Amino acid sequence: MPDILKAMMGKYEKNSSDAYPNPTNSDAVRELVLKARKGNLESFENLVFIFEKSVFGYLLYSTGRKEDAEDLTQEVFIKVYKNLKSLDPNLNFKAWLFKIASNTLIDWWRKKGEERDLFYLIDDKDSNFETIDEDFSYLKIETAKDIADALEKIKPEYKVVLLLFYWQGFSYEEIASILSLPLGTVKTNLRRAKLAIKGILAGAKR
Repeated sequence: MPDILKAMMGKYEKNSSDAYPNPTNSDAVRELVLKARKGNLESFENLVFIFEKSVFGYLLYSTGRKEDAEDLTQEVFIKVYKNLKSLDPNLNFKAWLFKIASNTLIDWWRKKGEERDLFYLIDDKDSNFETIDEDFSYLKIETAKDIADALEKIKPEYKVVLLLFYWQGFSYEEIASILSLPLGTVKTNLRRAKLAIKGILAGAKR
């Protein structure tokens, strides 16, 4: 296997950050995926460079430990490299990547004996909401420390859905696919997560 660790840690040099396509540019990412599937290491390194920070942040806030997040990020991209040829290049690479990241996180929880409510397929009939709560935005929280402190205090299954929805911009349907959960469960967990965060922040201001 090529030096994947070097690729993941970004220890290769580029003349400019402009050399890397924006992750929202699906055509550019798809082109990198096609080349990487054929064994082009530079294209794979570019994919790692584009997405490693978002994967690491997702795992860091989910685990609460930098060392664990680093190990899991490494494990995620090793799995990506090994399974890249099985990916349909017409599919959403980011969603596929975060499905691998989420499955790796779930396996990590299980090995630690921390089975989470995330795995219970709750389909809440009362979760009839389809719109984003415009009053709920991490951008309106005063400091990054407020965010980190609040996330540390909510259940992992809520934290994961919040991170995927608000920080990574996935839709309800994409999150349901990533986490292998019913759509109703995703909506329920997101609603409960928002209520939990609001309660924590309100309590902190008292």
